[in-house]
Amino acid sequence: LFILGVLLCTTITFSQNLDSSLTSISNEFNDVTTKTTNIERSIKEISSSIIQYTEITTQIKNGKSITEQYIFNPADIDLNTVKSVTNKDVIVVQLLVKNKQQLIKKIVDFNTTSYVNSISINCNDVNNSRIIVESIKKIIPIATQITDNRLSLKTYEEHMNWLIANIGDVAV
Repeated sequence: LFILGVLLCTTITFSQNLDSSLTSISNEFNDVTTKTTNIERSIKEISSSIIQYTEITTQIKNGKSITEQYIFNPADIDLNTVKSVTNKDVIVVQLLVKNKQQLIKKIVDFNTTSYVNSISINCNDVNNSRIIVESIKKIIPIATQITDNRLSLKTYEEHMNWLIANIGDVAV
């Protein structure tokens, strides 16, 4: 019971740290304007350590817009690949999933379209990208700890006991 209490307190603390880090990123999300588009960005936590990043890209010429949403767990992002990259006339922060797995759910215009292995977050300038990179690099270990604390079973016996207690009859 004591261990459960410690895990719960630890998870709550990490969750609060994740919220404050997301708030700092969200404060950096101003509209990005390129030669041809205007991009509105937002980020929020939709469940425990699951994040939704949304971009609404509006064409300046005709006003047509596309909404792209990415739903992912930051624990799946490879910390060493979080960096800013110049892409044409925009600086983007690149996030790549570990082992190139397609774990990021991409939704275009509110229709699930695919799972992808990367996200490119458009930025206003170099300073904006640096702040976002630093903040995301802080979020990844926090999300990893939250994910690890959810269900920390190490041995085969612990897994079987959990399955029997939570699922029911298990045959091997």
